[in-house]
Amino acid sequence: MQTRHVAPGWIGLALVLGTALAGPRPAVAGCAPAEITAPAADATLGDTRPVITWRPVPGATAYRVRVQSRVPEGAVITDLDTLASAPRFSPPQPLTDHRAIVRVTVTPDCGDAAETAAPLPGHRFFIDTRLTCPAATDLQVQRDAKGAHLTWTPPPGAVRYEVLAFGADDWRLQGRGETRDAAFALPDARSGPAVAAVRVRCGEGFGAFAFAAY
Repeated sequence: MQTRHVAPGWIGLALVLGTALAGPRPAVAGCAPAEITAPAADATLGDTRPVITWRPVPGATAYRVRVQSRVPEGAVITDLDTLASAPRFSPPQPLTDHRAIVRVTVTPDCGDAAETAAPLPGHRFFIDTRLTCPAATDLQVQRDAKGAHLTWTPPPGAVRYEVLAFGADDWRLQGRGETRDAAFALPDARSGPAVAAVRVRCGEGFGAFAFAAY
């Protein structure tokens, strides 16, 4: 059996020619992170379904949007994970009915050949519906043969009202209900004086509580 030896110089020349004929290797395009522009970081809003926008990323074909809202005490209210084709996202449902801390991340998708950029950290904003929903005023408790009745002045934009009754000493819940009228029949006080609390519902949010003793 004969063995042929190829000079090292020929091997190098063949590699150079092969690379030249194949052409340069295409560079992998990077995908820049998405900068969220609205709502502003750490802003407090009265809108429960704010439109989230970010700066367009060149080459991005879609954006992965993650939105999570929590009550200030920590429990999760809403957890959304979806794709958007344009640099904006409108939540399909209210992120809260009262107060919430909302965190948002947006990750652009620039195709299979592109490197995925890490989302910019720490974009957070707050929702407090009391900013846009007024409180009930001029609460009055009247008594007659049928019991105690609570009335108040209806504020503009009120849709309905939530009414709660508590014991004045132990703050134990004694009754709860909703009404569209600016009046409510209070439950009988079980042990001593009681406190009635009313909050207004405006669209998708609640206002602050107003109180009256009876």
